[in-house]
Amino acid sequence: MTTNDIVLNILLCSIPEEIFIVAMALIFMKRFDYIDKYLLKINLIKVLSIVVVPSAILSNIMVYVLHINENLNLIINILSMVIMICILLKTKKVFKVVMYLLFSVVVFMIIQLTTVGMIFYVLSLDGDIINQSAIMNFKLTLPGRIIEFTIIYLIYLKKNSMSEFKIMKVWMGNFPLRITTIIYSIINIFICMIIYSSFINNNSLKCLLQNTQILIVTIIFVLLILNFMLPWIIILTIYPSERYRSNVSKKEN
Repeated sequence: MTTNDIVLNILLCSIPEEIFIVAMALIFMKRFDYIDKYLLKINLIKVLSIVVVPSAILSNIMVYVLHINENLNLIINILSMVIMICILLKTKKVFKVVMYLLFSVVVFMIIQLTTVGMIFYVLSLDGDIINQSAIMNFKLTLPGRIIEFTIIYLIYLKKNSMSEFKIMKVWMGNFPLRITTIIYSIINIFICMIIYSSFINNNSLKCLLQNTQILIVTIIFVLLILNFMLPWIIILTIYPSERYRSNVSKKEN
């Protein structure tokens, strides 16, 4: 990679990746104060400056400048993140940080391996295209990144709701909502089947350039992921506020 590519890779791939890993680690540690909506801006600056950006830069330097083996890079990166998170949280509970950070890395790897693997399977891609360029990395990891940040956003909404709110309880207790969500999901499944039949079984993308193929499949995956996530985002966005307003009205009366 060129210097410009490395900088782009840090901005487009590494920083979002590190944000998810650190955020999930903090959530696993029950440090929900870091996603408190009133403290979010200042906490985000702290997390970015103390952990995320240094870790992203270090990782890219090790891989693309020093050409360190990826497995060794992962170990060094995790150890450095442990130190940085301990500094961020001002804690000496290193084992706890290591444990939850590893949980977070596992979640991240499962999501990325699944989504990137699907793109590779659909387009029969060669593994050599990974790390060819920052834009290529960005396109390959975008579907996974959407899932990751949707998870964080849903947790953020849940933890910042103004009333006690259990999403599954609301979903199970609201018949119209349940039916709507099920129908919506079935429609999405049919859309997936149509897309699979149109683009994959018929190999209709094979006539296009590889970059174009990856872009199209990435966009399709992103739209499908957003479609599946949308009902839950709506539930977590609307229902807690409605319940809060209802509770306030009852108290006033």
